[in-house]
Amino acid sequence: MKKFTNSLKKSLCSLSLPRRKHAPSVNQNVISASNPCLVDDSALISISERGRSLQRQEADNHLSAGDSSKNSDRTQPSEAHDVAKSAAAYTMQGVQLVLPFAEMAADSFPLAKPVVSALAKILEIAERVMENKEKITEAITRLGELVEMVDKADQSIQRLWREHGLHLVNVLECLVKMRDQRLITATLSSANDQVLVRAYATRIDKIMQDFEFEVVINVGNTTHSIEGHVMDAETRRELERLPFSSEAEYKKGQQTRKRTSCLPGTRQSVLNELDAWLCDRDDFRVFWLNGMAGTGKSTIADSFTVRSDDRGVVVASFFCSRDYESARDIFRILPSFAYQLAFKLPAYRVALASMLQNEPHPENLPLEMQLVKLILDPLKAISAIISSPILLVADALDECDHLRVFSLPFIEILLDHVADLQGVQLKVFLSSRPAQEISTAFKFDYSLRRHQQMRLHEVKHDDIRHDIMIFVDRKLQELQRRNQTFTFSPDDVSLITDTAKPLFIFASTICAFISGSDTPARSSPQRQLKNALSFLRSGTLSTDAQSATTALDQLYRKVLVNAFMTIDPQEEKYDDEKRAHEALVVVASILLISQPLSIRTMAALLGDPYDEDLIQEVLQDLHSVITGATVGPQPMRILHASFQDHMTTHSRAHPKFYIDPASYHSLLANRCLQHLVDMLVQDNPLGLDVGEDYNPQELETRIQDDRLRKAIPTLEYACQHWSYHLSRSGSSTDPSFTHALKEFTSQCLLRWIEMLVALGRMDRAMPMISSARESLSELKCTTFTVDTELLADLGRMVYDAYDTISESPIQVYISALPFLPRQCALYLKLLEL
Repeated sequence: MKKFTNSLKKSLCSLSLPRRKHAPSVNQNVISASNPCLVDDSALISISERGRSLQRQEADNHLSAGDSSKNSDRTQPSEAHDVAKSAAAYTMQGVQLVLPFAEMAADSFPLAKPVVSALAKILEIAERVMENKEKITEAITRLGELVEMVDKADQSIQRLWREHGLHLVNVLECLVKMRDQRLITATLSSANDQVLVRAYATRIDKIMQDFEFEVVINVGNTTHSIEGHVMDAETRRELERLPFSSEAEYKKGQQTRKRTSCLPGTRQSVLNELDAWLCDRDDFRVFWLNGMAGTGKSTIADSFTVRSDDRGVVVASFFCSRDYESARDIFRILPSFAYQLAFKLPAYRVALASMLQNEPHPENLPLEMQLVKLILDPLKAISAIISSPILLVADALDECDHLRVFSLPFIEILLDHVADLQGVQLKVFLSSRPAQEISTAFKFDYSLRRHQQMRLHEVKHDDIRHDIMIFVDRKLQELQRRNQTFTFSPDDVSLITDTAKPLFIFASTICAFISGSDTPARSSPQRQLKNALSFLRSGTLSTDAQSATTALDQLYRKVLVNAFMTIDPQEEKYDDEKRAHEALVVVASILLISQPLSIRTMAALLGDPYDEDLIQEVLQDLHSVITGATVGPQPMRILHASFQDHMTTHSRAHPKFYIDPASYHSLLANRCLQHLVDMLVQDNPLGLDVGEDYNPQELETRIQDDRLRKAIPTLEYACQHWSYHLSRSGSSTDPSFTHALKEFTSQCLLRWIEMLVALGRMDRAMPMISSARESLSELKCTTFTVDTELLADLGRMVYDAYDTISESPIQVYISALPFLPRQCALYLKLLEL
């Protein structure tokens, strides 16, 4: 550490460079982190100007090959080579330059595989040239898939391909001539030759895109069988720019077992009504299924999604969840719909990609523009070939963040565009609790002229009772098959059912309570059943949803009391007060964490005394409300959001088990910051010590270090979410938090940026810095004035050099640090180290 601070001070004192928006490149293979100023100001300016000149030239890459020669006087060949070589070292990706191709067989037919083989050989010649290698590599891979598909396709598709294949051969012939003239070599030093090869590459992409469009127009519905093969690399890149969420996709909930479909024979009346709505072309475009927590909304949404897809309906879905940051972001719902539809409707994909090419920042589109530009306009462009309804499913809308701010406009926008939805055969299914923010939005359509709704908790009680009884009986039968000594009676099933209705989550929780945990339990399932029945008989049967919710609160209390308290005739007291406190910390962390963590990662984050054994022990009797409490990579999560509502609502929770969210968010923010200080300062995982000569090619090896890989899950979480917990801490700060924050801002800010780059999450830097500054400012405490200033300076540094820093962690010291204003708080703090 001493070597680091002395060298950093020496480096900082030696710098007197002017500040620039983007730092210039450094022309050498091995970069010395001890002296970012390797060349004088004039040399830096010269390299920077030549780099910008080359960038301007590259902006013309989409011109035809003939036109490209007109730009030959912009950058001399030797200059192009020098700048590209400098940029290669500068970005730590090795001294590699531009693009690909070589020979083709004389007898190659447009469909023959030797064409692809020839392309691959040419790629090998120039693979050391970096700038557009990725694009060409993807194009070659896709071309191979396309040729293989066409070889196996019917004659109609082969006829369509024949003309496009001939165009492709013409391009390859031109590339072969370039190779024969030795214009394509391992250095490809001429900037004009680079432009020419790129122009040919662009032409290849255009040929394949034209073929895809013609297939869509001429083959219609048969495109479903080839859609995976004809998506060109450029289109895929455009789609990847959408701010979609893979965490909210249908299969994610199934994979994590957080959500299941309805049991056969249950919820039939509800599902039949949904089927009728979907199939009726004249029915409302928007359907809102609302119900109290635990009434089975997500299960119904799951089943409706599956059965609609099975019947040939094009379905896109977004299952909101508090578990994942991207799955609770309302601004990701419509882009996720668009992303999924693009894989299911090739013609829509072409129209969407065309729009995205003219939209520089799709992630910044407001909600209404998302609906119009990403969904409605592309569908209108292909409306003539849409023959069946398209279904969009958004489940658990109430689990999104900032509901009070954004749910109203989201729903209003959908209702305002019902005529447009009608025109493109689009229907939208929404499910949520009847939260005030959501209910208010639908109240504007009080006459039900633009939407249809169903209150799930008001479905006929006989239907609900029938379905819950089937569920309870099935669960107890499964338990009996696993434990042949376990017995139950129809009266037991009836009592559980009558207490639970209309809440399926009550039935599910009490069945899990009866089953016992996978770890050594205190009671056998038979004893657990007796315990549960005694508890149910002591209460009152549910007569409505509100009384059922009260019963659910009592059940959650029962689970916690059984796990951690001794029942005394006079009072309830902790069985083990220390253990109960530790359990509360663990449970609060599981409830409030930004994304689910495994036991190992949670133990590393919480630190002593919360090791893996302790966490597993305190959770063994909470298996009915928390899943994943076993050692291994499986993340821990609550089984239903109603448990979090119960625990964090003072009027509902047991007095001894209430979790104050602000206090525990403060604890988690403290642990994140302390973990970052321990790892980034003391361990320095990337090994970027100032004063050390740094070879760019070593970075990947260092990241693969065994010790670092084991630390990555916890370090990754702390790096990405410390500001999330800080923003939710309110005024709940204590001395340990204050100390951790000051250590972090005074010693770790640059190391933190290093890790974000290495983790590929540099996009989180600015939002996190802004959020942290806002949170500290709201505290209105002079204690954090310096910390706020340091974060402000870091934000300006990241903003000014964002593109360059994103290329490699070492650029923090080469391309950003030298241009800090000499009087700013961050620069002065670094001098003190």
